[in-house]
Amino acid sequence: MSENSTYKAVAIDLDGTLLNSQHQVEKESLDALNKLRAAGIEIIIITGRTMYEAAHVVKPFLDITRDTIVLQAGSLIVQYREKNMKTELMVMSRSDKEKLVSIGRKYGFPPLVCVDNNMCTERHENPAYPHYESMMESKITYVDDLMDLALSNPVGKIALVCENHILLQMEEDMIKQKIESSWGFSYKDGVDVCARNKKMALISIMEQMNITRDELVTVGDSNNDLEMIKFGGLGVAMKNATPELISAADYVTLDNDHNGVAYLVEHMILAD
Repeated sequence: MSENSTYKAVAIDLDGTLLNSQHQVEKESLDALNKLRAAGIEIIIITGRTMYEAAHVVKPFLDITRDTIVLQAGSLIVQYREKNMKTELMVMSRSDKEKLVSIGRKYGFPPLVCVDNNMCTERHENPAYPHYESMMESKITYVDDLMDLALSNPVGKIALVCENHILLQMEEDMIKQKIESSWGFSYKDGVDVCARNKKMALISIMEQMNITRDELVTVGDSNNDLEMIKFGGLGVAMKNATPELISAADYVTLDNDHNGVAYLVEHMILAD
């Protein structure tokens, strides 16, 4: 490990953080990740995306021999060791699944239920879906009976996607109905509800790696990154992050369109 760094692992969100506004990874960021690897520092990609949604963006920079990726905002941990893939899925309770599908239907926007890495819902008019599909570069799967699908399958993530003012009303219902799963806004028109949040996933990974929280850097931009930003020994917000995240962070780096992750690596993590 580099003598210049006190950190042993860096957990990095994708959308709005490592990815720019076009949802791509720039060369400076790729070079920064390689510098972390060369210094013996673990890279943990941590995102709300499913495996299929993340696959096309992580392929250019994921080192299959050593990197860890956390999907579904914490519910699914995927680790590559000696080119073998190990997965660990935390699943939501039957009660939470039933409540969330019912809340979505109440407002006319059934949620997206993640089953076998497909985001599934019942067919309905939703002006937020074109942006969602474009951002994820993945098509939504439509089913006849969403409740039956949710209750008969293991589910780690349910996403509520619609206009922000409706999401806020749904969130009030979630609080009243005492949803046990973790949730947070991944962007203005999207809430990820997950069996395990990013912080809890990192706690599990840190135990496996024998790394303390003081040796962990966490980097994000949205409110679903809030708990992990507070958890990291160095919690970092992107300049384009939400006000809540910036307020909670130890350090604010450049925005995602100006290689903020690369700047962080050069000026904080591997700085002399």
